[in-house]
Amino acid sequence: MRRIAAPLTSVLFAVLLTAGCGDSDPVDAGEDQTTTPAGETGTPNELTALLPQAIQDAGAITLGNAPPYPPFSLVDGDEHSGIDIELGDAIGEALGVDIKWEFMQWEQMQPAIDTGRIDASISGNSDLEELHESDWFVDYLANGPVFITLAEVAEERGFETETDMCGQKVSTETSATQYDDHLMEFSDEKCVAAGLDPIEIVNATADTDHFTNLRTGRSVAALQPYSNAAYRVTELEPGVYKIIGSIFKETRGGIQVDKANGELKDALVAGLRAVMASGKYQEILDKYGMGDGALDDVSVNLEPVG
Repeated sequence: MRRIAAPLTSVLFAVLLTAGCGDSDPVDAGEDQTTTPAGETGTPNELTALLPQAIQDAGAITLGNAPPYPPFSLVDGDEHSGIDIELGDAIGEALGVDIKWEFMQWEQMQPAIDTGRIDASISGNSDLEELHESDWFVDYLANGPVFITLAEVAEERGFETETDMCGQKVSTETSATQYDDHLMEFSDEKCVAAGLDPIEIVNATADTDHFTNLRTGRSVAALQPYSNAAYRVTELEPGVYKIIGSIFKETRGGIQVDKANGELKDALVAGLRAVMASGKYQEILDKYGMGDGALDDVSVNLEPVG
């Protein structure tokens, strides 16, 4: 999943989504990206009072999203869908308010949170300990890195387990996700420490570069979040790619909220729990092949919530 940029007072971090995870182009940051998708309008209920008064008065939560990033965010013309879009809308309905979506480039997300342009971000965000001092993450998904390769390559070379990647060329994004760190740790701890050759890292500037690297033979595998890899294997290009082994380090995806906005964080926890209890949460994850990533309960900043 995505690594969040440092707070606005720090150097802004490089673009993850210049090319996105899908085949369509990302949104044009120069256009007005504010929209409210059609859907059920939130009707005030007992949970609405948990929201900050300004949001209650506005009748809407403004959420940031950086499409396309399958299966979290999909674009078909003017229509937006995906795990994050549908879950965000469901949480808004549970809290009795509308969801106003702000679609933007990924590198704009952290500044939008810091300046209050958006109330929260749900866009494949990774819950990172390094940001816990400045932000809340309302966790909604278990995820983690996996190796993916062309199915024919896996068969030819007999790739079956994660350690089969030792000594191989593996594509990873080295500036936009935390997965480059996971890959180096895996190489050191599972390959070198076991007397195997280290993994040779092949840089990818965007997610789509992985598949160019694989098709051209520049790399024999790529490291991706399980969510993205599973969606490609089962939905985008079934039979073309294969996941090698399984997740070797669990991560969590969360809705990111500024640390000063604890009231909104608590309301989002309540809203997400309501969506879980209704069965809608599992339904959304199952729809996009991520049912196995469902959490039993909400966590915040990787910790259980009372």
